[in-house]
Amino acid sequence: MDQSIIEDTMLDQSIDSIEDLKPGYQCRFCPIRFDEREQPQYECDVCHTIFAVKRELSTHLRTHSGEQPHTCTQCGKEFGTRQLLKKHWMWHTGERSHVCKHCNKAFFQKGHLTQHLMIHSGGRPHQCNLCQKTFIFKFDLNRHMKIHAERGYLCQQCGRSFTRQQSLDEHSMKCKTKRLAMVILLRFSMQRLHMAQSLIAQQQQRALAALLARQQTVAHLPAPPAVPSAVQPASPIIPSLFCVLCSKAFPNQPAFTVHMYVCHIQGNNVPVINEQVRWNFDRA
Repeated sequence: MDQSIIEDTMLDQSIDSIEDLKPGYQCRFCPIRFDEREQPQYECDVCHTIFAVKRELSTHLRTHSGEQPHTCTQCGKEFGTRQLLKKHWMWHTGERSHVCKHCNKAFFQKGHLTQHLMIHSGGRPHQCNLCQKTFIFKFDLNRHMKIHAERGYLCQQCGRSFTRQQSLDEHSMKCKTKRLAMVILLRFSMQRLHMAQSLIAQQQQRALAALLARQQTVAHLPAPPAVPSAVQPASPIIPSLFCVLCSKAFPNQPAFTVHMYVCHIQGNNVPVINEQVRWNFDRA
């Protein structure tokens, strides 16, 4: 054979070897090469789900046909896949090979152990995309989503859902009112708070002066006749504090403070102080 022909043949083989070493995939019909090999796709004719492996498509088709070729020899229950039968068989054998390292609780499946570990870690990976509520387990999220499906009217303020638009409208008014009240309370000015503290201090001074005057008046009154101790009535409670805004009397400081905050501070009901306040001892 001619030496030149041999050299050309060896050169062609070397080129082919170099081409084979190049990264990518060679087309069987042309010289074009591709970076990725396209995987064959198998599509379900019923629901159009795509599978990369034909065996997976065959297993999937049983969900539509209802075919369950794998039968439990212990109880006769049928399953569509061998894997489901294997999981079921663990219930008969009692095998729990997946153990939690924190509490030693055992599970049949690794997926159940993974979900259980969320309890120890505090993770809540499953979130509702409607109200942003989070859950540890997927089935809890699915059960929660049914509430939104049945109650299609969602409050944008708090995420609560309702079955009727009227119920949502009524709730929205209350929800907005509550949020507005919280905003107003947070924005309560320090100046207003200082005014309330000044009013309380004035009430204490006026109450003390009135109490001293009352004690002096009682000291000049004749002593009442003695009553046997067995039937001696309890002495009336003399109020020690009174409100100059509405003339109400109070037996102690906590009751007076609550009254000032609820009626005249939180309730935004601060009338002009009347200097001629009546002290009614019959209220005691």
